[in-house]
Amino acid sequence: MPEAVITKSKSIVVDSVGTNDYGDLTFTDKEGTEYRISAKRIQFFTETIVPNMAVQLNYAKSNYAGVIKEYVYSAVQVKDKLPPPIKPIEGAAKQKPTMPEDDTKIRSVAMAYSKDLVVAKIIELKDIVVYANKFVDYILNKEVKPSRLVEEAKKLGAVKEGDD
Repeated sequence: MPEAVITKSKSIVVDSVGTNDYGDLTFTDKEGTEYRISAKRIQFFTETIVPNMAVQLNYAKSNYAGVIKEYVYSAVQVKDKLPPPIKPIEGAAKQKPTMPEDDTKIRSVAMAYSKDLVVAKIIELKDIVVYANKFVDYILNKEVKPSRLVEEAKKLGAVKEGDD
C-alpha cells in the first residue's frame, strides 16, 4: 500500500480525550473543535493525543468506494507552537492578601492545632476551646493576649514581668 500524502496540517492543544460507542478515539481542542480517529488506528495516537498537549495533526485523503474523505493520518507533539501564555492582570501581584471577613477557616485551623495538642497530651480535652481561641488571637493579631489569671497573679506579685 502506498504511503499517504499529507494534504494539510493543523496545530492544536488537546483539551479532552475519550472514546465513543464504536471504540473510536474522540478528542476536542481548546477551541471546542471535535476530532475522531477510527478504532482500527487508535494505537498510533494513544501516547500523542493527551489533555493539555500541543500536537500537529497531519491530514491525508482516502478513496473508499469512490468517496474521498479527509482523515487525521498522524499526530506529532509540538513543543515550539504552544499557545501564548495568559497575560497577568495589571496590579494583581501588588495587592496585599486580606483576611476573610468570615473567619471560619481560621477558627477551623485553630481548633485543629488545639486538637493536636490534646492528642500529644500537652493539654487536656477540657482546655481545647481555650487554646483554639488563643491560636485565633495569635493568627489575627500576631500576639497572644495574656490570660486573666496571669494578670491577677501579676497584681498579687506571684508572677514577675517577663515570666509569662
